[in-house]
Order: sequence, then C-alpha cells, then structure tokens
Amino acid sequence: MSRNLTSLSFFLRTLICCAFLGSFGEKAFAQYPVCDSMVYFISGGSIYNLNTYLPISATNPVLNTFPPPGGISLAVSTNLNSSTGPSPTFYAVIGANYYYYDGTTWVNTGHTSGSVDIGAGGGYIYGKTGADIYRYDGTGNATIIATLPSAVNVYDIAADCEGNFYVLDLAGTAVLRKYSPTGTLMYTWTVTGGPAGAICFSLSGNQLLVGSTPVYSGVVDPASTTIALTALGNIPVAIDFGGCPFMYSPQVTDTLYQCSATQSFTVTAGGKPPYSAAILNGSAAITGTGPNFTVTPTGLTRVVLSSTSSGCGSGPITTDTFLMVPPPAIDAGVSDTLFGCGLYADTLHGILTNGQPWVTYQYAWSPATSISSGATTLNPVINPTANTMYHLKMTTSATQGNCQYTDSVFVPISNKTINPDFTYRMIYGCDFDSVAFHSTTPLADNWEWDFGDGQTSTLESPVHRYDQQNSYTVRLFASNPYCADSIQKPISTSHPLDATFTVSADTICLGTAVQFTGTSTVFLKPATCSWNFGDGNTSANCNPSHTFTTPGVYNVQLVIADSISCRDTAYRVITVDSVPALDIELDRHALCIGDQVNVKARYTRQGLVALNWDFGDQSGTRNIAATSHSYDRQGVYYISAGVVYRVCPEVIKQDSVVVHTPPDVYIGPDTTLCLQGSPLFLSNQTGAAGQYLWSTGDTTRILKVTHDGTYSLTVRNEFDCTGTDEMIVRKDCYTDVPNSFTPNGDGVNDYFYPRQLLAQGVSSFTMNVFNRWGQSVFQTAVADGRGWDGKFNDKEQPAGVYIYQIKVIFKNGRSEHYDGNVTLLR
Repeated sequence: MSRNLTSLSFFLRTLICCAFLGSFGEKAFAQYPVCDSMVYFISGGSIYNLNTYLPISATNPVLNTFPPPGGISLAVSTNLNSSTGPSPTFYAVIGANYYYYDGTTWVNTGHTSGSVDIGAGGGYIYGKTGADIYRYDGTGNATIIATLPSAVNVYDIAADCEGNFYVLDLAGTAVLRKYSPTGTLMYTWTVTGGPAGAICFSLSGNQLLVGSTPVYSGVVDPASTTIALTALGNIPVAIDFGGCPFMYSPQVTDTLYQCSATQSFTVTAGGKPPYSAAILNGSAAITGTGPNFTVTPTGLTRVVLSSTSSGCGSGPITTDTFLMVPPPAIDAGVSDTLFGCGLYADTLHGILTNGQPWVTYQYAWSPATSISSGATTLNPVINPTANTMYHLKMTTSATQGNCQYTDSVFVPISNKTINPDFTYRMIYGCDFDSVAFHSTTPLADNWEWDFGDGQTSTLESPVHRYDQQNSYTVRLFASNPYCADSIQKPISTSHPLDATFTVSADTICLGTAVQFTGTSTVFLKPATCSWNFGDGNTSANCNPSHTFTTPGVYNVQLVIADSISCRDTAYRVITVDSVPALDIELDRHALCIGDQVNVKARYTRQGLVALNWDFGDQSGTRNIAATSHSYDRQGVYYISAGVVYRVCPEVIKQDSVVVHTPPDVYIGPDTTLCLQGSPLFLSNQTGAAGQYLWSTGDTTRILKVTHDGTYSLTVRNEFDCTGTDEMIVRKDCYTDVPNSFTPNGDGVNDYFYPRQLLAQGVSSFTMNVFNRWGQSVFQTAVADGRGWDGKFNDKEQPAGVYIYQIKVIFKNGRSEHYDGNVTLLR
C-alpha cells in the first residue's frame, strides 16, 4: 500500500493530526534533543520542546530555535550517518529522503525513506505507510521488514531502546501494539479514556502521548495490559511528534518542597552508571555516588542528575532535573486591644514571606466561631466576644510538599456596652390615651425617644399622648461617650369597645319571643348593657328576651359602656308579622262538566310567601288571588287555598263543589235527502230525559226533515246541564264523493270515483282530475266505470292533494256540479 508523501499528506496531518490550541512562552533557545522527559514537535515552522511531566503552561511547551526541517515529520535518534556529528539528533523526511541536523544545517542522507511517519530507537528509524513497516539503519535506503495484518488508523510510529517498534490504533477497541525489530507481535495494551481518533503519538520515558485536542497522556507499564489516558492540555497546532527512544526508566517528582529549612531529599537517577549530580543554580549540599543522591538545599535550588544508557544514544543522557523549593515564613500579625460595646469587629493581617508564586498556599484561621469571613485568607474579619487567641495554619497540597506552618496572635477586648431598656404605663381615655415611659438603661446619659406616631422626646421619663387607638413601635436610643444602642418595643393603645349582638330571629310572627344575645367586644371590663327595643320597653340585662305585642318593624338599640365609661352603640331591625287570616269565596257550588267555577281568596298579605290552590282533581295553581277552574268528570270536589308565610304558620281554607254530567245527545250520522224522496225523522237516540230544543225552534222529541241543511238538538236536564248534537243533511242521494283513496292493489279503496246510488237517474256524467299545477291527469264520461287508479300515462302519480270537477245531468233535466279535493295516499 503506497501513500502520496507530498501536499495531500501535509494537508491532512495539519488539519487532523494535532490541532492543539493553547498558549506558550515566547522565550526561545537552542537545545539538542536529550532523553529525559522531553518530547519535540513541529508547529508553525518551528520546533517546540514539551516536558510531559510538567503541566501545560506559558513556559511548557517552549520554543526551540533550531531551524525546522521543512518537512512534516520529526524523530529523535542516535546519529546513524555521522560519527562526528551531534548524537542524539533530529531526523526528518524531506521529499522522499532522510535528513538529519548536524548542528548547522539539515543534511540529506541520500537514502529514501518509503514513509513520512517515522519514529526512532535501538539504532533504527522506523516508518509506516498503511500496513507496511519500513526500517532504516543509516547504511542504505529504508526497506520493508513487515506488513501488519491490517492498516491502523493512527499514522505515526514509535520505537524503544531495544529496537522494538509500536503502532497505535484508536478505532473500535483502542490498542497499543509492540512488535519486535523483525515484525513479530510481542505485546498488546488496551487503551481507555482517550480520543476517538488521532494520527500522532509518541513514547518518551514511561509515557504514551496522544495528539488530540486536548493532548492525552498515560503511563505504559510492562506489567499491565491497560493504559488509561487522561487529558494533559492544549498545545499549539502541531504537525508531528518526535520523542526520545522509549525506555522504562523510573521517574520521580521534578519539583521538591521543603517543609523545614533543614529538610533533605533523596533523588534517584535512571539508566546505567556512571551517575552524576550537579547544581544548575542555587546552593545545596549533595552526597552519594548514585543512583541515589541526598540533597539538602539552602534556598531555591535546581539539581540535574545524569546517567549513561547503552542503546539509547551516545554520551550522557539527562534523566531528570529537580527544583528544590525552600519553606516560606508565616506571621499571624501583631496583637491589638479591641474596644467595643458587646460586638467587636476587626481584620487580622497575616504575612507570608519567602513564598513561591506557583505554589498554592492554603490558609485556615481558628476558632472559626469568631470569624465572620475570610477564614481561608491572610486577612480574615473577626468578631470575638471575649479575649481570644487566633491561630493561623498554612498548608500546601500533597503535590506541593504537603507542608504545614502555624503562628498565633492574641486579641484582647474591652467591653463598654450599655443595654437600653424601658418600662411604660397606660393611661386610657375615651377621646385619647396617654402613656408614661421610663428609661431603665444603666450607664446612659442621653435618651432619644421615637413614639411611633411621628413625635419624639429627649426626656428620660416622658409622658406621651396618642390621639388614635392603634399599635405603635416605640424606640429608645440611649448612648454614653463610648457606646450607643437602641431598643424598640411594640405598644398598643387599643382598648376596643364594639357593641354587637345576635338575635334568635330577626323576623317573627306576632307573639313569638326574641332572644337577644350580647356579643360585644369590651377590653376594659366590667361592662354595662342598656337595651331599647323600639316599642317603649328597655332592659339592663346583657342577654334579654323580649316579646313584641304589636306587628311592625322595630329598630332595637344596644348601648355598651366599659369601665372608664366609654360607650358604643349597635342596632338591629326586628320585623314582627301579623297573625295570618284567610277566607275563600266560590261563585257557585254546583256546575256541569266543562263549566267554570270562579274562586277568590282574601288573606293577610304581610310576610306572605305563597298562595296555593288545590281544586281536588290533582290540579292547582300558585300565587293567584282570583281564578277559575272547570272539571271534566262528575263528582264532589273539595277546593282548598293555603297561604304560606315567612315566619307565621301556614293557613288552609276549604270549600266544595258538585259537578253534574250533561245529558247524552245523539241524533245520528250525517246523511242525504233524496230529491222527491221520503222525509227524514230525527230524534235523540240515547233517550235522555230533559227539555228538547231543535235548531229549528221545535221542542218536540222527533223532528221531520224534508230539506237539506244542518240540524242540531240541545237537551237540558234537571241540573241545568245541556247536551247538543248536530247532523248535516245533504240535498241529493246520487253521489257520495270520497275525500281520499289508496291505489295499492289491496282491493279496498283502490279507485277514486263517486259512489253511485241512483245511476238509473243519470243521463250523462263527466269527471276531470287535475294535479297541483293544473294539469289534467284523468278524464272519464262513463257513469258506471271504476274511476281513477292514481296513474297518468301508466305512471304512478305521487301522493298528495288533487282537484276534481264532476258534472251530472239527470234524466229529469236537472244538472249538478261538484268541485273539491281528494288526497292520494301511498
């Protein structure tokens, strides 16, 4: 698998590999690569040094003034191409060839690399292109020594002092794999906590460094199968990392903190002997020959330990640099007496000397109960209540020496407190009240009173008048030359007098006793009661009972007086209704079915709620003084009226009425009278007795009829009840025109046709039927036919009303016309 090593690779690595953001110092210096804890990277056309064992800061990483190679790769290796050049030195791939820095310029080895992703160790420079692993030993072009089972998603490669190489894969289950110089897989670590992907990584000391935003780091332990990555911080946008050849050298803390001026430190050098220790700056006593050295600094001191290690470069390799930090001095401040009035406040001024700006000093003052704020600062605000010894403890964190320093300061107090107080005595009145005040404040010689109503006084024992009953807050401010204080107390001049009472009922029926119950509020007791019932009667009982003897509306008055003769009055209206009366009148006591009886009620109207009528036939009415009623059945009915009052009892009056049945009259059905035929004789077919009166004026029981017309009979019985019946006698017997027909084929009334009674007397006959629009739907001149079957042009006509015209001429020459409506039913 091949890769384009020019612009595309550079673009991808610039965007993806290590897009780290952060701040870095502008200080620059030239430093050849050393194998302590340093990692190198290219950014913005420059090389930077990054100490992975120190926090990211303005001075880490720091600019290295060596000129960049002009390519996108960087590695640190022993010099494979020159025995006189610097070793270790920087290697890079420019174009397709290996270059190294000889101290003055970048030198082209003339050897092709096969890859821009390089890492050095054990006398080799390794490269990776996809799954192909290249190796370069300085004697010729790089050659492929192994092809991995599959390509990994991190392009970079690293190596250790023994010449083993490492590849990092962050896709899926993230792993770091170790291979022998011939490409045999030797070990696999599972990587946790890191980014989802990256193409830059480096191994330095015992640390794995992964390029991301931010940078991640983790410890590589040969005895473990897991590497846990944690965020290290952001660095400038980088192209590639170059780390010293990886080795499992012991690392110790780089910065050591003295907790006392005589404290010594034991530091250990890594690598192989011979070992050396040197003071870079400051002063210290160093004993030992290595790898363990005892250092006793006498101030801020920097010590460097060196060793020689085969296979990881030529010459001494600085394994670590140590900064020895001297202890600071802490002073809790000077003692000072506090003068106060029971409450004291001041600020203590602790002093820190010989401190370091990068060290975090933690302060704790005690006792905490008399510190109001700032207990974790050098300047706490205190509020002691007695003579107090304050203790200041200063500590550093476990990573900064875990030191503890203490000092104390004594703060005495002088109490000049006065305690203001006062008493008062109420002097009640009806129009205004007075209060006598007296100060009971010891040591006070000035008094300022605020009575809560806008008035003031400077007397020690003033008497103050309040014009309104209310609650007031009285404040006394008392002072002496040293202290001033105030006290306020609530006082109330209220002595309420409120006349109130309840009644057993405020509306009563005459003769009912009313119970009056006093519910007055009286602050100053004993109280007296005075009642006026409004009817000329009075009482001094606070809970009297009274009976009114005359109907009417009464305004009852209660006057309450307290112990200082202040008064209040309450009123209540009592309504006394008259005893109710009721009488009813009927205009008749006997009537016929259908006739009306008129009723009227006379009653007491005061306090009336409802007037209810009951007519004895399960019917009635309400709130009508005069009304009428009729009955549809004979019998004796009891009519009653009831009046309902708001408080007086209901009154009911009753009377009766007899209802008679009118005579039954029936003179027969309507009929016809034939011309030149026999007369009709009408009579009451029920045979009811009584006085007869025909519509003709006849009073006989039988009426002879010879002409057509309408005849009625009225019969009056002994109870003066009447019954009437009526008959229509038509003038001809020829036709009997039906008013509807149902042409449904059931054989009954299927045709519309006049019933023919005297067909033998007809000489001619015509009949026309019209629909609602005047259209003729049937015609016939047949006197003995079946008539219209409800169809027109063999189509059934819709149900509805139709108009007929019939013309008949009899044999005797007389003619008749019939016009009317017939209903077609479906």
